[in-house]
Amino acid sequence: MKKISFGRNQYSQLILGTVQLGMNYGISNAMGQPNRNQGIGIIHQALDLGVNTFDTAREYGTAEDILAAAKGENEEQRALYVFTKFRINPEHEADLEKSWKEALEIVRKSLQVLNCKKVSGVLFHRSPLNDLEKFSKILPEIIRRLKENKLIEYGGLSAHYPGDILYALDEADLEIIQVPCNLFDHRFLRLVPAKLKDKLIVARSVFLQGLFFLNPDKLSGAMEVAREPLIRLREIARHYDRTIAQLAVAFVRDQPQVDCLVIGALTPDQIIENINLVNQSAVSKRVCEEIKNSFSEMDQFIITPALWPQDKLL
Repeated sequence: MKKISFGRNQYSQLILGTVQLGMNYGISNAMGQPNRNQGIGIIHQALDLGVNTFDTAREYGTAEDILAAAKGENEEQRALYVFTKFRINPEHEADLEKSWKEALEIVRKSLQVLNCKKVSGVLFHRSPLNDLEKFSKILPEIIRRLKENKLIEYGGLSAHYPGDILYALDEADLEIIQVPCNLFDHRFLRLVPAKLKDKLIVARSVFLQGLFFLNPDKLSGAMEVAREPLIRLREIARHYDRTIAQLAVAFVRDQPQVDCLVIGALTPDQIIENINLVNQSAVSKRVCEEIKNSFSEMDQFIITPALWPQDKLL
């Protein structure tokens, strides 16, 4: 597994997303949440195959607890890096001390559950309800305080909108930036045309929460708007003799701006599949350009899972 150097650390290019281990997640997930032992087994499989970085959050159900259990059973004590997140009540976002108290409580709870004194990264989990312009005035100070209290190594931002990254670029204390980026969502790529120095860029929503794997002819209700783009995606995959999963991972991985990819798994076998996807050969420039041209103007509903009807989220 390729490692990405950042500061003193070597993060795996594939970061295991743990939301699926702590709760039901994903529009195409018919398997449901793995049980505790299965979740631990998935994390052990990832460690065995060289994945050393894990993405989690307090709001991911039991994900942090399962990660802690797996970490505790890590007999060889292999390097294991954790990125977790905190949210801020929109009512507090203009008040430094209230926001600091809320963030500190969440981070301390995460450390308690994870059974560690410090995590590699903590990201502000920006919600569509947060006014980032307002909160941006105090977020760097919260990150600095977390560092001064030796609770985190790096701070960052988990962006809701790709445009959020433009704020993070100028903030030295926001070293890790997580953004949505996939075959249908190129907004981040248009905003940041080159590799960023002193920032670790982590792409999430690589499979668009599993939307790419749905049968376009079986979509119903509001989700029917995704039918034609999904049909077009299948045409491109067939033409270039690639699977949808291969296209999805290679397209994001090969963008020069992207350092790491967050991808979840529901079984140990999926860890192997995901590693193979990350290690696959590059797609040609021609394929990337066809994808960008085919999906350059996407309906915001399609690329914003928060807008999807909850009864469609399996």
